Amino acid sequence: YLLYWHEFCTEKVRLCQTLHSGVMIMIAFIVDRVITRSEIVSDVLFRFILWFVYLLMRLKMIMNPKFLERVRDKNIIAQIKINGDLFGRVYTFSDGNLSSEKGVSTEADVSMVFSDTRTAVQLLLDTSNRLRQLNAMKNFRADVQGDDRNSIWFIQTLSLLQHLKPEPS
Repeated sequence: YLLYWHEFCTEKVRLCQTLHSGVMIMIAFIVDRVITRSEIVSDVLFRFILWFVYLLMRLKMIMNPKFLERVRDKNIIAQIKINGDLFGRVYTFSDGNLSSEKGVSTEADVSMVFSDTRTAVQLLLDTSNRLRQLNAMKNFRADVQGDDRNSIWFIQTLSLLQHLKPEPS
């Protein structure tokens, strides 16, 4: 039964990956030109993205044993938030378990801080645009706070979510 379930999930992931590149280009254009023009829409989209990141991490833990091992290696509290603690999401990695809750934490080991939701949405949805990321950091619109090792681990963990493809055993 598990073998059939794994094959079913693998096939669905392949289908999603085929559509991924074209859709990401369209999303980047729509986000940049249309959605982020409205502060209210950016706020809602930012909160949805943070919740969706949690779901992707849970799915990746189920589908990829190496990702699960990576999560087991760390016990940290990480968060992605808007400057001024307006809103954000806290991700707690503890002994291979992942939990998440909305809000901000004063006990976070790592904090990704964005100046506003427009910047956050643009950077989180268009991760391939390195120039935009560098400009945001240079202009203090994006920052990562916390221990360097934990910060790098969290950012790399987030970057692994771009591809849900399970690695061969």
